[in-house]
Amino acid sequence: MEKVLHKGFRYDTVPENYVFPPEERQKKLKACNKSIPVIDLAGKTHDDIVNQILEAGKHFGIFQVVNHGMGSDVKSEMMRVSKEFFDLPFEERAIHYSEDLYKPVRLFTSTGVHDIVHFWRDCLRMSIYPVEDFKQYWPENPANLKDAVENNARGLRKLPTTVLRLVAEGLGLHRNYFDGDLSGEPMASHINFYQPCPDPSLTLGLAKHCDPGLITLLLQGNVSGLQILYNDEWIAVDSVPNAIVVNYGHQMEVHIISK
Repeated sequence: MEKVLHKGFRYDTVPENYVFPPEERQKKLKACNKSIPVIDLAGKTHDDIVNQILEAGKHFGIFQVVNHGMGSDVKSEMMRVSKEFFDLPFEERAIHYSEDLYKPVRLFTSTGVHDIVHFWRDCLRMSIYPVEDFKQYWPENPANLKDAVENNARGLRKLPTTVLRLVAEGLGLHRNYFDGDLSGEPMASHINFYQPCPDPSLTLGLAKHCDPGLITLLLQGNVSGLQILYNDEWIAVDSVPNAIVVNYGHQMEVHIISK
């Protein structure tokens, strides 16, 4: 299969193996003026925060949080070194390419499996937590990538526990309900890189999907490319400075719906 999309040059045309059949391309749906909630974790009252998270989860399945405890410098440094990695020469990045789904560090294009038509993205997937178990496998270059990934992993590790305990309270469960095996280690990071596309109408960055686990945390860049489907209308998830996107997966939907 194609190793990586980004080879250090801009494409004049979309390669044939990235062109989707017309019936599979993004349909032009009516844009929606709604926006997903932005929740301040240092808000007025604890009960108010619990209620906001529960309502956002029930209605949208996704929200953004601010005042989450991770410094803006940690996020900005992670974004910077991520860009530096994909700016490395093709040959240097390609050594991390692998079709082994279980490798702690692997670079791939599309979904990383044998797609007939590829999605327009490259991805660096890294197992990042527990840090002590995986740091040895992380790329040596850029030189400060390991420090940035470690700070990012440790900064993010507390947030899922905080959110899940607030969700548990809102559902009338014991606050530690999601602790342990349900939300346990390890934790992985996917760094997505979307090369400038000469004709976005022919291809897709990723297919419409729902994540399988409890929650996914997303750090968005300055370009708002993430969208969610809400009542058959697409809502853009705007990039909010220093916010972290919290997205519920299938497992969380089961818990919320059952309650």
